[in-house]
Amino acid sequence: MKELIKVGLAMFRLFVLLSLLLFGMNSSCKGQNFASSINGKPLNMELMLQDDYSNVVTEEVILIKNQESLQSFFSKINKTRKPGLPVPDINFDENMLFVWCQGETLALV
Repeated sequence: MKELIKVGLAMFRLFVLLSLLLFGMNSSCKGQNFASSINGKPLNMELMLQDDYSNVVTEEVILIKNQESLQSFFSKINKTRKPGLPVPDINFDENMLFVWCQGETLALV
């Protein structure tokens, strides 16, 4: 009888431990939620350009916030392209450019 009580108590402890673990994992995974607005302004993302050749060997993520950085980035991309990609017209007072180069793939958002 005493062994049955010990087994039951051990099972109860295991149940409580697993419940706390699952609760902790569920409540701590809020980092995957994406913001839908910043300072009350909605986030609107638009794909500006996607191409299969980026002239970049390793993966790079770049945030471009001014015209000079944009020109510098496109001069790097267009170094071996003939004809080169046209530089998009972006109003950097209201927008910024997120660039993701993955191996040979290029995406401007």
